[in-house]
Amino acid sequence: MSIFGFGTNIKMQVNLDTPPSNVTKEIKLNSTSATSDNPQPGPNDNIEVRKLPVYTNLDKCSGSVALQLPQGKKCEHLGLKATLSRNYSGSLTSEKELCIQHQTTEPEINNSIKMEVGIEDCLHIEFEYEKQKYSLGDIIIGKIYFLLVRIKIKHMELAVIRRESAGAGPNLFNESETLLKFEVMDGAPVKGECIPVRLFLAGIPQDLTPTYRNVANKFSLKYYINLVLVDEEDRRYFKQQEVTLWRKTLG
Repeated sequence: MSIFGFGTNIKMQVNLDTPPSNVTKEIKLNSTSATSDNPQPGPNDNIEVRKLPVYTNLDKCSGSVALQLPQGKKCEHLGLKATLSRNYSGSLTSEKELCIQHQTTEPEINNSIKMEVGIEDCLHIEFEYEKQKYSLGDIIIGKIYFLLVRIKIKHMELAVIRRESAGAGPNLFNESETLLKFEVMDGAPVKGECIPVRLFLAGIPQDLTPTYRNVANKFSLKYYINLVLVDEEDRRYFKQQEVTLWRKTLG
């Protein structure tokens, strides 16, 4: 199947469930020339005889549609549309959105994250994460080192933020959502102290999706780890680091 002869062919197979009546009828068809408006073969076509199920007005018409793409190709669509054509009255049409999951292979390059942040002569910390790219059920493992502490820290929080961007130009829409937030340290740290971090992505109650970057120049979905320090005067010091999520298994 292709549009105006352009693009990559997609193999589509429709399988209808057998109705309760279990009645079939032989129909002469040609898959290359037959269309929904004219299902009968032309005079020069190779005629193919198929046994198709016969449905009554009380039967439920159900089945499945399978799309097969060539290796390394993708198909962009707006959903699935099913049309029931009738000879003596208008056609019946039903549309339904689809949810599609794409598996990807594990990234070949997955470097660790190591950064130093702080306030001059007041606070200097170094945080390190094991890697930058994680599967949806992975564990984020890291460490936070306090190299200089001259302010009174009350506690430290870690949060996972999802940021979605849609549209373009003046119609650009941004939305941020905190998926998970928990306390990793309670009390004032001292110089040289190391705080371990272990965050289970599978424990996030919201459904995670892979990272999407600039899809059709109109949509992006990114994830960030937000490290927040709160002092005794409730002032907040934070640093965000983007991480990439990818889908390892379906489900």
